[in-house]
Amino acid sequence: MKLLIAVILITITYTGVAQTGTTLNTTAKNTRTTDETVIRKNILSQATTMLKALKSKDYTTFLTFQHPDVIKAVGGDTSFLRFIKEQMAKLNNTQIVIMEPATIRQVLRIGTTWQCVIDQITEMRMDSSTIISSVVPLIGFSDDGTTWKFIDASNGAEKVKSVIPSLSNLLYIPYKKNQFGVDVQSLYKDYTPEYPETTPAPSTPTQSKKKK
Repeated sequence: MKLLIAVILITITYTGVAQTGTTLNTTAKNTRTTDETVIRKNILSQATTMLKALKSKDYTTFLTFQHPDVIKAVGGDTSFLRFIKEQMAKLNNTQIVIMEPATIRQVLRIGTTWQCVIDQITEMRMDSSTIISSVVPLIGFSDDGTTWKFIDASNGAEKVKSVIPSLSNLLYIPYKKNQFGVDVQSLYKDYTPEYPETTPAPSTPTQSKKKK
């Protein structure tokens, strides 16, 4: 059961050595934007595309949204794709009902680059009866506010920073939340993020929920 939860939440334990900060270099300079309204739309749109790709087993598309330091840490594109395929193959008897982005918790400008924290909500059913719902923090990185790369932050900031040293200490990253027997919409309706004691929660985090 724990293995299945770990897989469906994409809680990958990266064993690679911490890399030097990688410039994403994903778009031309003339696509750069500082309009936060546009940036938030980009975050939600691209996170949606990424999670739809994973749900539909389109791993090649899913790969394009992964941070280059993460891909490097697991041995490159081929190794990353092989790992994802192997783990997802273990979920043949599990139906992924919902896997999508929800609330943007924080958008942070760092010089000319951007980082964000966004909730990922997931609902899966095992043997057509057991419901497992979850809320997982995703961290997004962008050089220009236009093209975004994401990483699951379920294992905490220190784990992410060991792979992506450029992770800002100013990001507030909540704990993941799992619950059995409850659909994810019911879970998320009353959801309040909880933060590590070493990281004070933002008093008034800027939020933007994806429109249904």
